[in-house]
Amino acid sequence: MTRRLRIDDLTTFAVPEQPALSPDGSQIFYVLRTLDADADSTVHTLWRVGARTGEPEQVTRGKSVTVEALHVLIRSLAIPEAEKERLLAMTPASYTGKAAELAKRL
Repeated sequence: MTRRLRIDDLTTFAVPEQPALSPDGSQIFYVLRTLDADADSTVHTLWRVGARTGEPEQVTRGKSVTVEALHVLIRSLAIPEAEKERLLAMTPASYTGKAAELAKRL
């Protein structure tokens, strides 16, 4: 038997967003968006999945990501050392992603 959705059901949805593949293809990262009804807030958590194992591992949960925590994550990646160093050197001021390319399309 099925029933119609109720407003309370919205708090049970977990929506994966922003999937990204590591450069060597060994890991997949994504953000999982859930709702915390008690706190009346949206919770974003970062997850990592081994491409071969398919086992998800939660990397963050509702906490600020510090530079130190990000560096620990980068150092744990199974990617070439040169790529790790490139990622470790990035700052918000030095990395704009595809912003310039996308802005030209406007």
